[in-house]
Amino acid sequence: MEIMTQGTAEKYFTPERISIDLTFKVKDQKYEKVLSEGTKSVISFMDEVLKQVGLEKEEMKTRSFKVVEKMKSIKKKEKNQYGQYDFEQVFDCFEFTQSANIKFDYDLSKMTKFIALIAKLKTPPIYALTFEVKNYDEYKNTVLAEAFHMAETKATAIATAARFKTVKCIKTNFVPFEEKVTSASILRSNEMMMFCQEDTVSVADNIEKTFTPEDIHISETLYCLFKAE
Repeated sequence: MEIMTQGTAEKYFTPERISIDLTFKVKDQKYEKVLSEGTKSVISFMDEVLKQVGLEKEEMKTRSFKVVEKMKSIKKKEKNQYGQYDFEQVFDCFEFTQSANIKFDYDLSKMTKFIALIAKLKTPPIYALTFEVKNYDEYKNTVLAEAFHMAETKATAIATAARFKTVKCIKTNFVPFEEKVTSASILRSNEMMMFCQEDTVSVADNIEKTFTPEDIHISETLYCLFKAE
């Protein structure tokens, strides 16, 4: 007799690594000034935040760097032949943008210190702080093993009810898990700045006392064909 069963398993894991995406932005009418001020904002971050939390500048990996000319739409004073106002593109400013990423082992005190220090910068970067596991294949396999055990348990129960003694898996079918495993928790600069404006130390302390993420979620469904004998 052949028995087809489905096993589904899901687990939540504690983060092992913190990943921070940064974007430095500066605007000005002059190219030389926007380049100078943009570079200063990056250097200030390295000196006043990165070093203070015990990280080296080499640990901040640049993803992109550019200075672009931004344009804006201006409505013309005169109407066109159809009685409508046309718009023209005129120079607005130069914009400096540098994107970077930092990863370090999960450390709550280091994370809260980072949040407190970055709020004090004159020109703070935009950031999004997320949490990851290092070897997600290992965690995925753990969940798959549990899913298989559940499918096997169901098949054994069905075989026992039908008076068969053993079951043997002869085929499995599942959609491979290919997503990046990250936490559902995201700390964004625009949200954190609102809380850090008055007392950065107490905010950091409160986060450290209450924040214990265990929300890296992995779910797998496995379909198994068993032969009962």
